[in-house]
Amino acid sequence: SKLCSGENMAPRTLFLSLLFLQFLRCSSAPANAGSVDERAPGSLHDQLLPKPHFFRLEEGDPVAFGKVAACLVSPATGAKRLHAAIDAWLESRPDGGKLVVSDADEETSVHKCSAQAEAISAHPVIFLFGSADKGFSDGSFSLPESVNGEEHSLVVAGNRVVLRSPTESGLFYALQTLRQITTLSAQKIARAADKAGSSASTSAGGLLIPRLSILDWPDIANRGIMLDVSRNKVPKLATLKLIVSALASFKINQLQLYTEHTFAFSQHKTVWEGSGAVTAEEASELSEHAHSLFIQLVPNQQSFGHMQHWLKHAAYTHLAEAVPGSDKLYRAQYCCSNWDDPHVSPYSLAPGPESLSFLAGLYQELVPVFKHSSLINVGLDEVYDLGDGKSKAEVQKRGAHAVYLQFVTDIASLAHKHNRSAMFWGDVIANDNEGTPPDLPKGSIILDWGYEANAPFGERGRKYHRAGLRYYVCPGTSGWLSLGGRAENALHNILNAAVNGFRFKAEGLLATDWGDHGHIQPLPVSFLGFLAAADFSWNSQAGMDTMKSGRGFARFADAIDSLLLRTPIGSVGKALLIIGNVFQLVGRGLLSNRSALFNLLLLNNHRATRVADVHVGYHITQPGLAAALKELAAAEKLVAGVEAAGGGDGGGFDMEVPLVLRELRLILGLMRAAARIGEGCTATRRQGLCDLASFNHTLAKPLAEELRGQLPLLAEVWEARNKGGRGYKDTVMRVLHTVSLLDKQPPPDPASTQGGWFAGLLNSVLGASEGQRDEEL
Repeated sequence: SKLCSGENMAPRTLFLSLLFLQFLRCSSAPANAGSVDERAPGSLHDQLLPKPHFFRLEEGDPVAFGKVAACLVSPATGAKRLHAAIDAWLESRPDGGKLVVSDADEETSVHKCSAQAEAISAHPVIFLFGSADKGFSDGSFSLPESVNGEEHSLVVAGNRVVLRSPTESGLFYALQTLRQITTLSAQKIARAADKAGSSASTSAGGLLIPRLSILDWPDIANRGIMLDVSRNKVPKLATLKLIVSALASFKINQLQLYTEHTFAFSQHKTVWEGSGAVTAEEASELSEHAHSLFIQLVPNQQSFGHMQHWLKHAAYTHLAEAVPGSDKLYRAQYCCSNWDDPHVSPYSLAPGPESLSFLAGLYQELVPVFKHSSLINVGLDEVYDLGDGKSKAEVQKRGAHAVYLQFVTDIASLAHKHNRSAMFWGDVIANDNEGTPPDLPKGSIILDWGYEANAPFGERGRKYHRAGLRYYVCPGTSGWLSLGGRAENALHNILNAAVNGFRFKAEGLLATDWGDHGHIQPLPVSFLGFLAAADFSWNSQAGMDTMKSGRGFARFADAIDSLLLRTPIGSVGKALLIIGNVFQLVGRGLLSNRSALFNLLLLNNHRATRVADVHVGYHITQPGLAAALKELAAAEKLVAGVEAAGGGDGGGFDMEVPLVLRELRLILGLMRAAARIGEGCTATRRQGLCDLASFNHTLAKPLAEELRGQLPLLAEVWEARNKGGRGYKDTVMRVLHTVSLLDKQPPPDPASTQGGWFAGLLNSVLGASEGQRDEEL
């Protein structure tokens, strides 16, 4: 009863996750929630993602689904985006199809569509605007009162598929469910044919789909992903577009690009030049593409802390909080310096009129580019140095929180002038010693973030809900600072956020995908987090049931193969999940927000020789590292099996399965090198922190060669999806620093890459000719 009343809600360790799931089941939900015909793991209902709230297989033989006639009963608005989405779906089908648009009433349109379908095929797919639960009048199920307009139904009966929703977006999501059903059905036929040694046909009536009834809606209205494009890795526009297309298929409806200095402001070229910054033209094109798929692309610009990439330039230092004598200048531990940044530099803007005028100019250029968004994320987190410089007297007089909240209010007013609601990270608000939420600017939205499995989303969500504050829950993909991900943590962290967000009426869930300290992890490391965010934010009860059953990892591994990559050859998802759980094996204790393997591979800064925070005998042990290497070998065997079978011919959303396999090869190579460096640490038989400079030549030389051997593949996969420039150089320099320590060479001097062994190696990796300046690349 205490758990159901909301007391002691947050679990304190990962090992209490089962108890955590049990008490979260106490959260309010419709009494008739869940499938009335729950099938065994691996059933069609279990494979759909997000998992529908209500799913029922009906009696009767499967329905042939070859060439179709799609009928859209269009409202006065024209439903142009839905019309285009249906056209694109028909064009992608092996058998094609034809779209008929009608503005008649429902009864006439259904009759008209059926008649016209006879001339094309016997398989009409009818899109109707109207109540989603029409046809469920037998009392078996009803919609909850909290639906937001995206509720929809999908019924396969007779020779028809009928989709209903009161909104264009709801019908779009019903279409995504239908696409998954046809994809999974085609794969099932192909597997059966392969097992029988015959060829499969999914055309000309060969594709069969079951008779079924689905009624569905999202638990949380805004379901988003935030990609970090400020820590070295700026994806190409083509990469961002394919990510948007993939996310839309899983009913994600918001995307943000985390930006510190990587938007190409016309008046601030000094800040972003050479970073591969997103241009206004690229952002506008991406915004239109996202809008066409019912995703809101939200502008994102840090506006208080995390401004070191601006303030390190002389033209902007006058805006900084820091003054001579400040003792909290930006340092590497604040995250995230470039490798060649000064050891210390200004970090936060000084709150006040001059900074507000500067920000007003940024917003004036930024906001109009994202014309389909009603929001702007202004950052405002981790303001470590507030009160240490220019604002010191004001903070002493009024208190840090009062000064902070005034600046929040002023920035929100700037956003309001553009008819945008300001979103800001909630760590400063959450740490308010007064314990009660302060008055916030009207319309502003708190982004409540936490990245461990036991993050207190319940505790804070209850507080925000009672205070009537708008807020999102913001878990993470757990891919950053890990090399291969932290899969177990990701699933529990995202589920924790989704369940408590639903319970305490969060407006959205925004899953963050950071790139701290070099963003070396390739895109596939984030697949699990993307899918979990889509699944759990849509149907948190099903997420709890899946995780409690122990099938969570298998379900997502299958979805990565069958729905994301759409490859008939499995094992990619399974390999990713094996890789993603290696972090738990290497020692007796875990690090927070990172894996020990990451710290073994990439040191804190260009002066460091010691592995930070990783204690030999606790965070890494010889048996643990041996177990990790064994698991990596098992994952490598799975990857090799897919490669031997031809690499897969799926490539859903142009994800290019062969490229994904090369990215997995890179992950495996980096993690294997890190584990062997760890073995070198344990071989020294010294307890405490490991110093790479202490390795003898016999031990270090093979490790240097192994790590150096990963650089060509890093270059290949980076270039395939991302822009080049100084961000890529920065990541390479981090790897080469470790190589230099193991190779017993002088550590690279980031201030000068001309001449010497390091310049030659860096230029060979970056593709520069002898003597060419890396800044020109």
